Amino acid sequence: MVSLGSYPDVPLKEPSERCEEARRPLATGIDPAAQCKVERASLENAFEAIALEWLRKQQFATATREKAE
Repeated sequence: MVSLGSYPDVPLKEPSERCEEARRPLATGIDPAAQCKVERASLENAFEAIALEWLRKQQFATATREKAE
């Protein structure tokens, strides 16, 4: 199931166009739900890496840094 927007915000013509766009990956054999999960996981990993790098660069006391990691 895919949300294409709520009625007052999205004109009636737009959902049919969005529906066609959403069906294109299915025609090529790509599961949109699985693809979305992979993209979210990569974003979470990227955030964690950036946060840990930022934490290493900070001038915290050793005990504070160990608690945060």
